[in-house]
Amino acid sequence: MNICTLDELLQAISNAVSNANSFVQKAAKDSHKEFFNSSADGILSPKTIPMLLPNRHVINEDGKQGETESVQNISESTLTHHNQIVLDTMTMDIDCLVEELQENKDGPALLVLKLGGDLRGRSSVGRLNLSFKTSSPPEGVARLNDELLKST
Repeated sequence: MNICTLDELLQAISNAVSNANSFVQKAAKDSHKEFFNSSADGILSPKTIPMLLPNRHVINEDGKQGETESVQNISESTLTHHNQIVLDTMTMDIDCLVEELQENKDGPALLVLKLGGDLRGRSSVGRLNLSFKTSSPPEGVARLNDELLKST
């Protein structure tokens, strides 16, 4: 059985969630970098694919609307799905044994818990239910894709 304070347990879980979220954010950022070229001065420009596309709003020599084709450079980023792993909600149920209320000269008393092991039949068994939820994904990615679509 492990013994820790509730503060230590919450801090450890919070750090683990934060580290996992940082990993997911870095992976998302890295996945977007593959769609851009970087110049010597660090400016990013989208990688493009030339495609032969119809031009439907062309006026012919006789003044009528016609249809021609031209090569357009289409951003690779706009042609792929950007469904990424997102850490949305995490819920944990933890059975624990309330061991004691420990004096703390630096602040409020600390609740000392025993975790793990067989806690059935104990009078001071408690259940912690912890929920973590992240904020919405960055809006910048969606706006960047919108701008890239508009420019092609």
